[in-house]
Amino acid sequence: MLTHIRTTIDIPDALLTRARERAHAEGRTLRSVVTEALRGALDGASGGRVEEFELPTYGGSGLASGVREDDLFTREERDLNASWPPGPTAAR
Repeated sequence: MLTHIRTTIDIPDALLTRARERAHAEGRTLRSVVTEALRGALDGASGGRVEEFELPTYGGSGLASGVREDDLFTREERDLNASWPPGPTAAR
C-alpha cells in the first residue's frame, strides 16, 4: 500500500526558509513540518470549527476616550459592511 507520493510544488522562498528554520530548531525533518502545517490547514478549513470565545467587558460606556469607530476598521471592511446584506440583484 502506497502511503506517500513524491511531488513538486513552488513555495515562496521566505516561507520555505521559515519552515526549514522551524524544522532545525525542533530537530525535525522539513517533511514533517510541512506535512503537519498542511494537515492543520486542511483540517481547519474542512472542519469549519470556530473556537468560541467571549470578549471581556469592563462596565464602561463605549469606546475608550480618544478612540474613534473609524479607527477600528479598514476601508475595505467598512465598504463590505455597508454593502451587506446583498440586495436582491446580487443573487442573479
